[in-house]
Parts: sequence; C-alpha cells; structure tokens
Amino acid sequence: MQLDLFMIVEHETIIKALTKIDQNRKGFLVVVDPNQIVVGTLTDGDIRRAFIAGHPVHALITECFNRSYTKIAEDEDISISVELFKNGKIKFLPILDRQGRLTNIITRNNLQTLL
Repeated sequence: MQLDLFMIVEHETIIKALTKIDQNRKGFLVVVDPNQIVVGTLTDGDIRRAFIAGHPVHALITECFNRSYTKIAEDEDISISVELFKNGKIKFLPILDRQGRLTNIITRNNLQTLL
C-alpha cells in the first residue's frame, strides 16, 4: 500500500483532500501534522457535512477533519482490529508506531480477506 495516497497534512484545503480521496478510491485520508504525526482522519462524509455547513472547497481541512479517531498501535495483536471492526461504524484503522506516525492502514475489506 502506498501510504502517501492516504495521507494529507492538516493545513491543506478541502479540494486537495477531495483530489487525494479520488486518487486512492477508498473514501478516506489520514491527517498528519508537518512532522508526520497522525492527528486525525478525514472521510468523504466529513467533507460532505462541511459543504452542507457552508464551507467552500478552498477552506482548510482543519474545519472538518475528525480529531477523535480510532487507531491501533503496530505492536498490538490483530484480534484488537477484529473487535474494533465489529462496530459497524469503523471502516478503516490507521496503524501507528510509538511516535504516532502512520505505518499502515487496515480496512474492513482487508481484514475480511485475512479471516
């Protein structure tokens, strides 16, 4: 997986986020700070809600990304992912190293292929 397609820096615009989401074809991005530390997630649904609230395409994603997101550590057991995906709302999980940097992403579809 090419992680750059799934990452966006927190001070980018909504239009840039939409372009990346269109490129990765998964409907989400992981938001990072300038030091590549994960600070949240952004879905196409988050962007849709921002448009409904009146935000323009050139607004910053800081207006709409989710700072309260579910994640797992790279050294955690895969069974934790299984339990988290049982919650129907979770469609992807960022996997972070000890510094909080993105090392991988697991999606519900990926997990189904592992089981």
